[in-house]
Amino acid sequence: MVKRRHSAVVLLENEGGRVTMQSTVTAEEGVDPAALAEALLADAIRQLARLPEYRTGETPITVADGALEGALQGA
Repeated sequence: MVKRRHSAVVLLENEGGRVTMQSTVTAEEGVDPAALAEALLADAIRQLARLPEYRTGETPITVADGALEGALQGA
């Protein structure tokens, strides 16, 4: 199957503010939208974990239940 690069701007927010990440993954053409959204979110979290305030482990990264539901509406 053919693989394609998929990109999205991922907005992550919490009570302290917002951060926007450009996320890119390679996945098979016709990939399930939920799996693609999860992969894009995972890439954004990977990038976020490299920021100094998270890299130390002092500030945990958590994902809210249902966080991807809005991303999948209309997919």
